[in-house]
Amino acid sequence: MTSRVDNLSSLRFAIIADTKIFLRGLDSGASDEQLRTIAQRIRDKEQQLLHQEGAVLDPNMWRILHSRLINRKVAFADPHS
Repeated sequence: MTSRVDNLSSLRFAIIADTKIFLRGLDSGASDEQLRTIAQRIRDKEQQLLHQEGAVLDPNMWRILHSRLINRKVAFADPHS
């Protein structure tokens, strides 16, 4: 039972780590392809979490990531920023 708990903790930690990488990538100018790859990794890990624990990430987390991505594109497109 402990190994299952450790595995879930590792999976949650990996999701958090990838989310931080995504947010840093937004700030550092990562390409859309790089950001899509990171987001897909997060989604894949979320599917593992769903399969193992029956839980998914809070929908607000996805809204935040999408919002940050959209705002980044707007900021780059705005010549007065």
